[in-house]
Amino acid sequence: MTISLFTLDATKQEPKPSGGLDAQGIVIAEDGLPYLLKKPTEDNPTMAANEWLCCKIASQCTVPSPTVAKLNYNGEKCVGIRIEGGTSDDYTDPNDVQISSDYHTPSALNTVCSAAVIDLFLYNPDRHLNNFMTRRSIAGTSMFAIDYSRAFLSNWPLPPVSEIKTTPTMQTLLFTIKLNGRKDTTAIERVCNKMDKISTDMMQLWINEMPAPWLSDKLRCSTIEWFDSEKDKRMDEVKEVLNEI
Repeated sequence: MTISLFTLDATKQEPKPSGGLDAQGIVIAEDGLPYLLKKPTEDNPTMAANEWLCCKIASQCTVPSPTVAKLNYNGEKCVGIRIEGGTSDDYTDPNDVQISSDYHTPSALNTVCSAAVIDLFLYNPDRHLNNFMTRRSIAGTSMFAIDYSRAFLSNWPLPPVSEIKTTPTMQTLLFTIKLNGRKDTTAIERVCNKMDKISTDMMQLWINEMPAPWLSDKLRCSTIEWFDSEKDKRMDEVKEVLNEI
């Protein structure tokens, strides 16, 4: 069963952002706000489902993440990632002074360590330095995680958590920990505790909210069954890997 509530119409498209391999463009929805548009593709048929589910889980677990919405655009059901401001530099040189400036902060350490819990659990191998955004506001400088296009269902069935050790996700985590001289154990424990409280019913609700084209009935069922039977075991594996750092 799918639930079709809270879908926004989007009519105006802006040029595709540079550097975004998976985004189809930027649209202005009926709420007047801009969204990064993503939808299933031949190469990545679960892209929209990945963004929807991962952002829902991350937000529920207090990982700084963008807001996602269901969009109607040109007769298609797409996922929209709300563009709420912030900057994301093109980090290509690991010795770039700007990297040290952006990632050598308590906020960056909190966000990178928080996101690592979700990235390991949902197997997101693509959490490189460019998949965080920095925002400056009245609360100071903060960082949030973006882009789950290549996570979770793009790697189904999920590899063991330990295989994340050879990916950019782990490289980013280790880099940030080294830069700050410690890992944020409090942030990791906070997200783990929140993740432990996500029920199968909550997961099923988020899956049911997705439009039918985003995910086949078979994969919907297997995802819910996996979450119900394997979640606790996988979280134990996540904690084990992070405790080793």
